[in-house]
Amino acid sequence: MKVDRLSKNALCIRFTYDSRFEKKFFLMSDVHWDHPNCDRKLLQKHLEQVKQENAHIIDVGDFFDLMGGRLDPRRSKELIRPEFISDNYFDTVIQKAAEFLEPYAEHYSVMGMGNHETAVLKNQEINPTERLISILNSRKGTQIHNGGYKGWIFFRFRSTSDGGGYTIKLYYTHGSGGSAPVTKGTLKPSRRGLILPDADIVLSGHLHNRWLFSIMRERITNQGRQFLDEQIHVQLPTYKNDYLESKGWTVEKEIPPPALGGWWLKFYYTRDNGIKYRIYKSE
Repeated sequence: MKVDRLSKNALCIRFTYDSRFEKKFFLMSDVHWDHPNCDRKLLQKHLEQVKQENAHIIDVGDFFDLMGGRLDPRRSKELIRPEFISDNYFDTVIQKAAEFLEPYAEHYSVMGMGNHETAVLKNQEINPTERLISILNSRKGTQIHNGGYKGWIFFRFRSTSDGGGYTIKLYYTHGSGGSAPVTKGTLKPSRRGLILPDADIVLSGHLHNRWLFSIMRERITNQGRQFLDEQIHVQLPTYKNDYLESKGWTVEKEIPPPALGGWWLKFYYTRDNGIKYRIYKSE
């Protein structure tokens, strides 16, 4: 597997494959690692699964919570883990996060940015995602890529036997909007599908919900041959669960319980159809 950058907003992950080919990616978002209500036990369980499967990780943002800065109007001492209370709050959180992720650094391919990271960048002039990636790459010799708030990943497959190839295009965005307690954000696929006709998979986070939405499309080749294809929209859940608290933003806004965990993306070879993929939820 090789990762390189096609353009400013597009990465390419390249594979060679044979009849036994299989590769897994773990898709995740909204870890909120430094928040007291981050389910670190579940997170570590999934990271260990990634390690055991020799899989790779695509994270589309809000790994950090980082709302405890002095200039953050949302700050609260209750929302800062005791080990992070210090005069160099941001450095402490980032350094501790790097220590936590070191055993799994070689499995990270892309680490994106969410609204929590971009808020810190805007208001504190600190890029926590870039700092974390820099520390891990320096310590572990890895090549984790900063995916920004949105972008593309091209999965390119080349056969070891006949040189034939496949490309599967994934578009990701951290996402936007409120919690959408009724629709759970399921109106977004129809809107995104209109402006992302080239995407096979559309990945998003932010809403702390979990669903998979399929859009079937009629296509036509330059030679006039009609065919159907499928665009898959994947909503990523979270690892932050503050629903059972007695007060706070989630309680006061009557936000429904979050979905926890991530999704698995598995690529595999079939004799009849070449490279296929399957997306299924984490356990």
